[in-house]
Amino acid sequence: MALGRRSKTARDPLDCVLYVELIRGVPLISLLFMASVMFPLFMPDGVNIDKLLRAQIAFVLFAGAYLAEVIRGGLQAVPRDSTKPPTQSAFRTGRKNGLIILPQAIRHVIPRW
Repeated sequence: MALGRRSKTARDPLDCVLYVELIRGVPLISLLFMASVMFPLFMPDGVNIDKLLRAQIAFVLFAGAYLAEVIRGGLQAVPRDSTKPPTQSAFRTGRKNGLIILPQAIRHVIPRW
């Protein structure tokens, strides 16, 4: 989500922005309420998903949106000079992101002792 939100080449970065802003804008307690009480009302008859699983999915979506914002902040902290050498070599975009840019971004956001 963080890479999709910052990408200029993604097909629709608006999807990533909508997901992160929508989930982050809603309190966790309301997501848990929707997952446990309201979600079964929208499901067809005979479909029964356990309440614990629904709550876990809501919590994972919420934590994922916040983590995407943290990683996006780390991506903004990576200097542009470190992205130029892999671009000039034969690295593809996905490989460059996975091997060079993301490790630097994660290093920026991990708290130090």
